[in-house]
Amino acid sequence: MSRRRRGIRAASPGPALALVLAALLPGLRCRGPYAGPFVVELRDLVVRYHPATAEPAGGGVARVCFALEIESRARVPLEVMLLAASTSPATRVVDASARFPRLAPGERVGSLDPICVEHDTTELFTERSLELLDLDRYFGWRAVESLATGRFRVEEIDGVWWFITPEGHGFYSIGVTGFDEVGDVSPALGTAPYRDHVLGRYGSREAWAEVAQDRFRAWGYNTVGGWSDPTLFRDRIPYMENGHFNTVAPAVPGVPVSFGKTMRDYFDPAFETGARDYAERFRDCAENPFCIGVYTDNEQPWGRSILQPTTYLEAYLGMAPGSPGKRAVQAFFEARYAGDIGAFNQVWGTELPDFDAIQGLDGLGGSIYTEAEARRQDRLAFLRTVSERYHWVVHDALRAVSPDLLILGSRFFGAVSNRGVVEVSAPFVDVVSVNNYDFDPVVRSAFFRDLLEGELLDHLFLDDAFSDLATMHRLTGRPVLVTEWFYRLRRGDSLPPFLPEVPDEASRVAAYTAYITRVAEMPFMLGTHWFQWQDQPEEGRSDEENQVIGLVDIHDDPHVPLVGRMAEVQGALLPLRAMLRGAPPGGAEGRSGGDAAR
Repeated sequence: MSRRRRGIRAASPGPALALVLAALLPGLRCRGPYAGPFVVELRDLVVRYHPATAEPAGGGVARVCFALEIESRARVPLEVMLLAASTSPATRVVDASARFPRLAPGERVGSLDPICVEHDTTELFTERSLELLDLDRYFGWRAVESLATGRFRVEEIDGVWWFITPEGHGFYSIGVTGFDEVGDVSPALGTAPYRDHVLGRYGSREAWAEVAQDRFRAWGYNTVGGWSDPTLFRDRIPYMENGHFNTVAPAVPGVPVSFGKTMRDYFDPAFETGARDYAERFRDCAENPFCIGVYTDNEQPWGRSILQPTTYLEAYLGMAPGSPGKRAVQAFFEARYAGDIGAFNQVWGTELPDFDAIQGLDGLGGSIYTEAEARRQDRLAFLRTVSERYHWVVHDALRAVSPDLLILGSRFFGAVSNRGVVEVSAPFVDVVSVNNYDFDPVVRSAFFRDLLEGELLDHLFLDDAFSDLATMHRLTGRPVLVTEWFYRLRRGDSLPPFLPEVPDEASRVAAYTAYITRVAEMPFMLGTHWFQWQDQPEEGRSDEENQVIGLVDIHDDPHVPLVGRMAEVQGALLPLRAMLRGAPPGGAEGRSGGDAAR
């Protein structure tokens, strides 16, 4: 693992070159001038902006949209975006980004879209009311500089982890899942109602995409997350691909499917062959610089839980003699007990003549609720072995496609993961990904502790959502990405019943703000991805989920209080990350993520 140290340049606007105070714009009842032009220097750019429109927004607030112009002082052509963050309590950003055409050295170009704010009309607006952040074409912050490799990668700079864009700039991933025009299919309706409304409103998926990407940028988003169709955005917005490598491993016979999850034999040679073939579907991702990387799976059941009715040890022992999984159990015990069958018999209460006799067992009996600690530790160690095998095979399959394609992990889910499973994945991933829902403390106590604690061996997520993230980083040394989270609005029959829920929009805005800010303050985090773009149908999708969780409703109308707050907050996360420099929890300075020897 190489060591690098790169600098983060000063991000605040330079001295204003000009500040022209003018009379109030027509129609505004306020004392503060808005006329501009305001001028800001950002490294090799000069930014000029002035109000293009202004109108009262009620309550002594004016909505002002600024047209922007940039002049390049660089020696090479640039393609940049600007992201706005408020530096004044009187100014609230409501449309956070502005795009520009590619510009040549010395050229001056105007923005393709405005930046809009709501401003308290009793306060003076100046160029210091906003901080303008210059982004590269991949949404990377040009103030954070590192090596440009033509691919996304990860790196720790001064104690803070970042994605690094193909152009060599820091990127903190603010994503949303399910970003496409389809949404969820409702079996009760026989259709996908969001898609029906979208096509009725816009006429085509291409027309929807133009509106959606403008909203996406305006609300401060920069990543198309999982469960999306990035086809319409694959050369415009960074995205991540979903993999389902576990599906190419043979199923374990006789184990019931639970919540759509099937137990798999990862030791079967067919898994290696299937994984190599499956990995080929990500070759396009490996060749597209906008593709950040690949999730290898989603919410696998890594232990006995609501998603898995038995342990891997018992499931593999129940297979036919000579099955790959059962041979793996034998090899595991023989190595763990150093070939001493007597020691094995003493712990497990058996009278086997040798380890070959394990092939004749159909289980080891006992109860994981009450069994001795030595047996429990054996189960945990075998679970680690299964996790290592899965992550090893998938790693090698993806590395055969590309040595520098980011492996984004298997999207752990707290309810079914444990420390050992997470820890042994570290050599085989560049990023630890987790669907990290902030369960209500009452739900955690009643549901997870009382109902599941006896079944979940060495369960990781029995604290709170944020200390869990720190635990995952501490166990692996890898940066962490939250790949699903939300706070849903209460609907009388919301399913499933145990996910985080708030009673109204004001509560959702407050919960959102607290969560995303707290995660961004953790230097080992790489970002958060909201689940999902659109609400689920009230009639339920195929698994009956019917939640109010979207940025837009089923008719494609925005949940205004929420997305308004997102536009305000998400642009400010980059300066917040820069303030974390030198924070101790990040580990060794300059660590560059990539392949690690196993």
